[in-house]
Amino acid sequence: MNLRFANWYTQALGAILGGMACIYSYLNGSMIIYSNIDTYFDNLWFGGIISSYFLLPLCIITFLLAIVKSYSPGKLFFNVSIENINISIIVITVIIGFMGARIYFSIPAIFILFNLITYKKTIKDNFNDETTMTFNKTNALDISKKELKILTTKKEIAIDLLLKDAQTQFIMEITGLSLKELNNLEEELKRNSRI
Repeated sequence: MNLRFANWYTQALGAILGGMACIYSYLNGSMIIYSNIDTYFDNLWFGGIISSYFLLPLCIITFLLAIVKSYSPGKLFFNVSIENINISIIVITVIIGFMGARIYFSIPAIFILFNLITYKKTIKDNFNDETTMTFNKTNALDISKKELKILTTKKEIAIDLLLKDAQTQFIMEITGLSLKELNNLEEELKRNSRI
């Protein structure tokens, strides 16, 4: 199964189940609505009031974000990633869901948070990829520094041998430099000796 499909599908399913748990909590009296406030006045508490007003709209928003995410992953909304907005909404939905619907919200929470678990895995994979790329770049930089040192040493040896009037073939065999590189070094030596 495609993981991206599973992400938005499970989030949408969790939002639907969350809405059903919310309605069941309204009917059960765990969450207060205006018509049953006098019956359940003793059970009135801050979390119940907040969840009474915000849980059902948050479940609807979570469902809509799942649909939006399925059609446009990685898009920005007012310079904020839809993924970041989605994560904030699902965390708030789960917290408020447990405040209002209590244990009835556990199954919807599992479905809704499935996206967050896979998002962390994706971040970890991306971090590992970036770390590997950085390590490879650093490795390449170290290798190029070593090669530069080796080339500098070869040129110093070649200049020293050229000053001692060694044969060109001998210098090429010792240093591994090409004939063209040796000729360039000779011209450079001649220019420096004139100055």
